[in-house]
Amino acid sequence: MMSKKYLNPTSSDKPQQPLSDDLISQCIDIDEGGYIQIYKPVIDKICILIDSVPAPGAEAFIKEYVSHPIPDEDDWMSHTGNNAGLKKYYYYAIACKSDDAPDDPIILQAVPKNDDAPFLRLEFSPARLGKSNLNDALGNLDEAIFDKFIKIKDLIAKGRVSRIDVAVDMVGVRPADLIVNYLHPAKMHEYQGADGWPQTSYYGLGLSFKTSKKSGDITVYDKRHVNFHEGKPLLGDGAPHTRIECHFRKQMKFSELGNMASPLGKIHVRAMRVEKLAGTPPEYRWFLEACRSRGLARVLDGFDQSSKMHWLGIYNAYSQDIWEPEVLWKDWLEILQSTGLLK
Repeated sequence: MMSKKYLNPTSSDKPQQPLSDDLISQCIDIDEGGYIQIYKPVIDKICILIDSVPAPGAEAFIKEYVSHPIPDEDDWMSHTGNNAGLKKYYYYAIACKSDDAPDDPIILQAVPKNDDAPFLRLEFSPARLGKSNLNDALGNLDEAIFDKFIKIKDLIAKGRVSRIDVAVDMVGVRPADLIVNYLHPAKMHEYQGADGWPQTSYYGLGLSFKTSKKSGDITVYDKRHVNFHEGKPLLGDGAPHTRIECHFRKQMKFSELGNMASPLGKIHVRAMRVEKLAGTPPEYRWFLEACRSRGLARVLDGFDQSSKMHWLGIYNAYSQDIWEPEVLWKDWLEILQSTGLLK
């Protein structure tokens, strides 16, 4: 919750990012404990596959261009080689940058080892780049490569989305004070920070071969911690900041992205009423923490009927539902248009 109790004194020497009301979807009161600001979803990552470049000589030119080191004077683009922390499926990769966002490049991978695979793969973060920087970086790609044949946005419009990560930011609550219930039986992993509190949780591990064994279907993590250690601006004067990322890996045409089904309904999210919990028997908090890691139904399975009713009452009294997927998703088309990718 937004409370001075959680502010970290060390945040005062970090840049602060002011809260913008037009980016906030909901502001939820948590009894006397404060409030949580829930931001509109953003596209944290998108991967686009382009089967071919329909212009004579285009693919041969691109293969030649990306297979050689980029000249030093082209500091907006760098040749990352075959491995460079990327999938080894493609022979070559280059990172196209914007002058104002050098740490958030567009990754272009080209020339697949498998002839049946798409010729190009693009990966970038619209949220981190922003519309202006994204347009600049794509313009650089056009100038160097694609203007000779076709605009990169025209290729993207005919491409396929193989992955899209949708993120929702919550300012005023820590991951440790959220109860995230993943609605499908699946593995989850939780990692604690040095302070002993949960810092990152992965839900939906191993659901299918398309689900990452590392990040799973849903990731919940301490975004304030990440921003602080990367020297990035902190939201809300350094208040607790949790990010929930939904990883959508079902392929679709880029042109159909506006009609994409919401991935936010895969979970329910409740916030612990931290102020109300103060002074209660410690087992109340322990019970809620067990629900966070195992789910309410599994925890209640261990009790007789009378005890189940007691602990269900504790659950309802000391945690609050804060997740409304339909409210968060109603602005999806507007969010997508704000990236500048739609024509």
